Formats: sequence, structure tokens, C-alpha cells
Amino acid sequence: MTIHATVEYATRPTVTTIDRTDYPLQDVDFPGIAICELNKISLSAAKKVAREIFENYDSVNDDVSLREILDMLKYLGHLYLFELNEGEENGVEFLHNLLTQRYESYAPRILNQLTPNCQSMLKRCSWAGKEQTCEDIFYPRKTADGYCCTFNYGRPSDDFGASSNDKDIVTIDGIERAIGVGLQAGLRISLYSNFTDYFYKTLPVLGFKVLIFSPLDFPDTSSGSLHEVIISPQTESSLTLEATSFYSVPEVQHHSVEIRDCLFKDELAVTFGGHYSYSDCIMYCRISDILSHCNCVPYFYPIPLDKEYVRTCNLKDLSCLKKYRNRWWRVIPRIENQMEPFNENFSTGPDGYLNCTGCLPACEDIVYGFSLSSAPLLLSEGDDTWGHGGCINSKQSTNHSIVNIFFQNPGTVRLKQDVIFYWWELMSNYGGICGFFLGVSLISVVELIYFFTMRLYKRKDEVTNGRKSSNFTLVKAVRPSLRPLYWEEMMQPYGKY
Repeated sequence: MTIHATVEYATRPTVTTIDRTDYPLQDVDFPGIAICELNKISLSAAKKVAREIFENYDSVNDDVSLREILDMLKYLGHLYLFELNEGEENGVEFLHNLLTQRYESYAPRILNQLTPNCQSMLKRCSWAGKEQTCEDIFYPRKTADGYCCTFNYGRPSDDFGASSNDKDIVTIDGIERAIGVGLQAGLRISLYSNFTDYFYKTLPVLGFKVLIFSPLDFPDTSSGSLHEVIISPQTESSLTLEATSFYSVPEVQHHSVEIRDCLFKDELAVTFGGHYSYSDCIMYCRISDILSHCNCVPYFYPIPLDKEYVRTCNLKDLSCLKKYRNRWWRVIPRIENQMEPFNENFSTGPDGYLNCTGCLPACEDIVYGFSLSSAPLLLSEGDDTWGHGGCINSKQSTNHSIVNIFFQNPGTVRLKQDVIFYWWELMSNYGGICGFFLGVSLISVVELIYFFTMRLYKRKDEVTNGRKSSNFTLVKAVRPSLRPLYWEEMMQPYGKY
């Protein structure tokens, strides 16, 4: 039993328990929120870019019209989905040659011009019960769904890695936390979608996509911690949040990474831009695989700064991106003691999967959940609701949506990873096992030590001294003399009474 306890302590030194179920909401980070337009290319911006190409480039001959150039700009939208339809190869190659004449790396420049901006999408914002200018709290940032308008995104950079002058660990400040529960203490957004400006949609629906993620993670669905919600036009939606936070005590870090099976935020900090997360590791694994197969990185993915040379993917790379795209969305899960291991031959080729088993969970993390409820947004003439507020009227309500994101409960669940035994607890277990079976106590241990050390030495010394004596003097034990005891002495004489 002592051996079993020792092996358990050495191989499984940590245990996860529920620390609290009422952890204060004010001590938990509000999630990062990204508002993504399903329309990835603005029609008005595409017309402007097409006219600029048509008027300023000498290579455009008389056989190519302005309308044809405008239609070909849709091919740039394929860079979001890694898509290339049959029969589009010639048009894609022509547009690629057209754009490379002036821009060496045209994908980031042109796509940034074509992406709908946050000003046209966000009409009114409120945070923690106070009206806010949307441009002051929402910023365009990279996500796995392209550039989106993000709120409470704590990563200091959109790229992975750090220069030699940067610190290994980045201290991230300014992450928002909820001040209370309910709609008035959360985030409220009024969204506007110009349907006539749609030019390239990633989904066959109208509206927006809302991403809910940890503020320190790159918003990517493959990590399992990001949630997506489609917001339809002319609706008011409420996303009620809940959070489960997880932390590890400092003693866990004393064990090796292989044993504790998680990474702290300061480990591999340089590779991931100052803060490690499981989501970033999966994304870094995918980017490395894209680089190895297509020698480029999609323009809305983080750029790994630790690589020698990184090129942004362009239209010429669409055939390669399409070939391997299924592979990049399949990730080996970390399944312990799985009965049927993955076929190693399946890990290579376009139909393979990503081998990201080196990505470990974070030792400190927050996982968010939500429940969604929505209702039609009906505004009449003279309606003075928050949604109206001077930016929505009854004629425009079909293009608007309202999103409310807030916590409902003041307490959250908090999990703790602790070592299963501290050294004094392990010693106590040893003592308890030995005491139960053998009657051993601490005094018994001291006596055993004395008996097998000092006692043996003393006994040996006595025997040695006895052998050296040539003559043995037998001393007869003299019995001490005893005085006779008489019966009268045991009784008190009657004469004294």
C-alpha cells in the first residue's frame, strides 16, 4: 500500500476539484466579443477598387470591361473559405497578374479595403449601463472568421511571437469585467446591415455572426472554447452568459509538464506573443502545417514572427489551400488510454489531420457558456426605445438588430487544480498505513533506530571488553540480612488504647 501511494503520487500528482460555486462575478473577466459581418466584401468598396484598377493599370486591354473586373473581385473572397470553383482558374490567374503588377503582396491591402468597416456596422453601443462611442470600445482585429469588430480582446498583438527586444511575458491590463448582473450591467449593441451592399457572403443567410471567446485566446473554433451565434436581421437577441474559471496552485508548477499535463501562461510565452493558451497553440499548429504545404499564411491568420520568412497567401495559392483545407480542420484529440489509436498513415496527405498532440491545456483558463433568446424587433412611429434612439425608425428596422450580452447570476463556478499530496500528507499516509497494520508509531521508529545503532554498538563493546579479560572473578551475590519479623510487631498493643 505504501508503494501504491508512492506510485500514485509520482504519476498522478494533481487533482481537480470544485473550489467554489459562488465565485464573485466581479473577479471574472468578461468574455471577448467579436461582431463579424457575414458579407465579407462591400459592394461599394469593390466598385471603387475595380474602377481604380480599370483606370490606372496599363495592362487592362479593351476586351476587359469594368463590370468584368468587378465580378472577378469576388475571387478574393475565396481566400476566406479556401475555395476555388471549377472554371474559375483562368479568371483567378488573370486577376492575380493584374494585382501583382502594382502590389507585391496585394491580399492584405486589397482585402482591408473591401472589408465592411465597423462604423457602418455598429450604430449604438452601451457598456455597464453607460452609453459608449462604438469606435472607443470596438476595434477591428484578426479572427478565424476574418477581420471582425472586437470588444474586450486582451491580446496586445494579432501575431504570434515577439522580437528580441520584447519581454518574454506580457502583462495584459485593461480587460473589462462585469460590474453586476442583468441587461443594464452588460454589453448592448445596435447593429445595422446594408443588404444592398452585399457582394460576397460566407454563409447563405443575412445578418451577423457573434463570437464569444476568452479575452486572451485567438478566436478560433477548433480549440472548443469559442461559441458562434448567428444574429438575424430585425431581431433583438439576448445572450445570457455563464463562466467556469480554472486555476492551479503554484505547487503544481514544480512538477514536470509531462506529469501535470498543462502549461502555465508564462511557459512558451515567447512563441505565443507573451501569453500561452490552448487555442493559440492549435492555431499555431495549423499555421505551421499551412506553411509546410503551401508556403504561405492566410492574411487574417496570426503571423508567426519566429519563422524566417512568411508570405501572405494570394490568389495563386487557392488551389493549394483548397487541396488541404479539410486536413486543417481535423485535429487529433488528446484522448488518454484510447482503445483504438489513430491510423498513422492517415496523418499525411490532403485527407489527413493535424497532429497537434503537443498542445496542452492551459493551467489557468476560463470557459464561457451562454443561452440564447430572441424576439422580433418591432418599432412603430414615435417609439422611443433604446433601439430607436435616433438611429432606428420603423422604416429602417428591417436592417437592424439589437444584441444584449450579460451575466444572469452573481456567482460563477471556480475549479482548482492542486497537488494530490503535499510532502507532509504523504508522510502522514505512510504513518497511518504502517500504524494500522504493524502498530508502528513515531516512538517505535525512534526505538528501532536506537536498537539497531546505539544499542548494537554498546552490546558489541561489552562483548569485546569481556573477551579481553584473562581472569574472571566470580562475585557471589550476598543476600542481604533480614531482621526477623514477629507477630507482635504487626499488631498494636492494647495497652495504648
